[in-house]
Amino acid sequence: MDRSSHVALAAAGAFAACVTIPLLARPGPTWTGGARLTPLTRSPSVDVMVPAYLEASTIGPKVASLRAEFERYDGAARVVVLASDDLTAAAAARAGADQVVVRPREGKAVALNTGVAGSVADVVVFTDANCEIGPAGWLDLAVDKLRESHLVTATKTESGGSERAFWLYERVLAGRSSDGETLAVAGEFLATRRADYVPLSATAILDDFELAAHYVARGRRVTKATAILTSEPAAAPADQWERRVRMAEGVLTEATPRLRHLARWPVGRHYIAHKYVRMTLGPVAFWSGVLAAAARGRGVGAAVLAATAYLVLGYRGAVPVAGPLRPVAAVVGMQAVPPAALGRMARNSWRRDHSAALWKKVPR
Repeated sequence: MDRSSHVALAAAGAFAACVTIPLLARPGPTWTGGARLTPLTRSPSVDVMVPAYLEASTIGPKVASLRAEFERYDGAARVVVLASDDLTAAAAARAGADQVVVRPREGKAVALNTGVAGSVADVVVFTDANCEIGPAGWLDLAVDKLRESHLVTATKTESGGSERAFWLYERVLAGRSSDGETLAVAGEFLATRRADYVPLSATAILDDFELAAHYVARGRRVTKATAILTSEPAAAPADQWERRVRMAEGVLTEATPRLRHLARWPVGRHYIAHKYVRMTLGPVAFWSGVLAAAARGRGVGAAVLAATAYLVLGYRGAVPVAGPLRPVAAVVGMQAVPPAALGRMARNSWRRDHSAALWKKVPR
């Protein structure tokens, strides 16, 4: 074999390792009782906070589903909508939200900080306007899990879309976490004692990761309640691309400075192997393999580059992709996300643009 073939095979092996290592790694228990768990009453008071921007069509059903859940719960529970536009605020009020807080759009982190600052509940739950939470009785499940944890997240899924293989991979990884401990929390569902909450930085992109990292750093236990499921419809390809690039930007800008601290904790090392490697070494290996394959010959190179570009554009929704190729397009397209995030970071730095937390949002 020539040199380019060797490089392509090595790159393929490295990419496979980036996918396999998280499946083999099992984080050990992190929490050793360093931070006391404040006892909860049998049915503590709960505020469910829903940060919402341009969610006028989804906030009504969300409020209704939360109220149906409250009927099953013995304690006091309220729906608090943190709205950043008038249409969403009006829809939430019509739907019967207990409290609607209206403030300018300053990012999700600021909305959560505002909601907790105005709460007197024992427990606060954060959830998104467009996600469904199950099964019935999930609020009791969350409270029970909080009796042994400081921060509780749920198992996240998406319905439809081309990323089914990705979500299957995520579910397998979630099942391998030691005793449910994790740093890979889902912002679609987080539950905590109000007294344990740490205000987030106003510019946080990955508000869920920042909150979890703060908890672990203070000796608090972060776990996943595998029985609680959140589901949201898959976004349109262009919107999903925007969301993925934003998340990659958050990992690169907010996890990178914490790598040394993350490496101290078993769940931190697992997060590095799972999330961080996937955003860094995985794409490097993938694109090294593509370039090496493209270097094998003029005809082969043109075909490889054309096929790769087609799949990336298909993932972004710029060109149509046949059904059987959509999962392949998702895998290839997701490898283009981190380079796109790096490009956006460089562009924002050059322009001195500090509005990364305020991503483009499509009205729903």
